[in-house]
Amino acid sequence: MKVKELLLHKSLLFYTIIGVSNTLLTMGMEFVLNNVFGLPYWWVTSIPFAITSVTSFVFNRRFSFKENRGNFWTDMLKFYALFIACYLVAFCVAKPLAIKIMSDANASEKAIHNVSIIVGQCVFTPLNYFGQRFLVYRKKQTPPRPEDEAADEAVEGEDADL
Repeated sequence: MKVKELLLHKSLLFYTIIGVSNTLLTMGMEFVLNNVFGLPYWWVTSIPFAITSVTSFVFNRRFSFKENRGNFWTDMLKFYALFIACYLVAFCVAKPLAIKIMSDANASEKAIHNVSIIVGQCVFTPLNYFGQRFLVYRKKQTPPRPEDEAADEAVEGEDADL
């Protein structure tokens, strides 16, 4: 698949609309949990992700990837397995990266958490989109049935007569 086709795919538009709203909601909750309540890093990042994952699953399944949906429960299981994997990768990378970025700034723990929230979102979002697109909602390839092949041959034979 070409990069242009990948970037212009209609699922990316819907995913972006849904993702931007979910990201803003998630980050808002993360900043409140961090800066107002002072919760630990993993609580600050996991609670909002758990809450917004529900709308993410429902809306992306319904709108972004509707042409490739399968069984609801299978899709949900694959979605959450991927979601959790992307979350763990993104936020395990985000905090050390934020510490490195902020090392010269003598930043507080809250400031480091704030930067790691942004870094985590920047890592999570593309990982999750490509995972959903190519693993959870990949286009189902069904092998051709013999009767379909016979019908195709009949149509090709008719075209040759024209």
